[in-house]
Amino acid sequence: MSTTVITDGHSDAGPARPRRLEPLIDPRHLTPEVQREYRSAFARSREGGFGALAIPDFLRADVAERVANLLTSPAVTYSPSYGLYGEAKEVPEDTWLEAHETNRFYHYDTARSLTTGEASLPSVVTLVALQQALVSNSGCDFVCVVTGADVAPGHQFSVHRMGRSHFLRIHTDTIFGRRMAAVLNFTKGWQKEFGGTLHLVSADGKRRQSYPPNWNTLVLFDLEGVAHYVDPIDGLAREHVRLSLGGWYADASAGSVGRSLTDGDRERCQAMRIRDLANRAP
Repeated sequence: MSTTVITDGHSDAGPARPRRLEPLIDPRHLTPEVQREYRSAFARSREGGFGALAIPDFLRADVAERVANLLTSPAVTYSPSYGLYGEAKEVPEDTWLEAHETNRFYHYDTARSLTTGEASLPSVVTLVALQQALVSNSGCDFVCVVTGADVAPGHQFSVHRMGRSHFLRIHTDTIFGRRMAAVLNFTKGWQKEFGGTLHLVSADGKRRQSYPPNWNTLVLFDLEGVAHYVDPIDGLAREHVRLSLGGWYADASAGSVGRSLTDGDRERCQAMRIRDLANRAP
């Protein structure tokens, strides 16, 4: 038995081999006709102020089941992640608890390591292959075809788990050269009243587009001019958890080095948070 560390979405299982996305996803998403439909849907969404696309049944059924079973097994070690507005990285729990409630940005669990044994090894191999394929040239090509956006490999995708009291508040992700966000959901039997819905918010705060965490659904959305947040997980969820694999694609036209977090980014995020609280007030 061995442990594969996947902190921050990277694996230490050895040198990464080139992976392709095509063998992992449902073949219907690879046909030119369907891809044209996706690109048209993305364009219509962009006309509405967003630029987003949801692809249901994204992975092959056996691949999705294998990954989901792994993510709910003891082979995956999770630990809490705490974030504050204005901080680009996680902060210690005590720092987060000392901060004012309105400055708390997120709280959820992140997968830190995988324990590979005889039983879990095939599933671990599948998950790592999926993480690598999503940010491979093959994965970027797929995103380019279905959205029309010129993207390049970004940060490797990370696994997150959201349960009762977890949340991700409103923010923008147009930092570090990021262009497109992607979230792949692995939760069955999720109900709307549990929370956990992803909301996209227009720059003026007047328009919203929402995506519940539907099983085996990939959500792609352009980060330019759009903020987003995830509804807090309600106590009604009980033992249910929202499982996802998420990451970003870089703007291919921006080069390999993206823009870092600036004071303007921090102020804009905080302003959006305050405005969102005001909009929700009774």
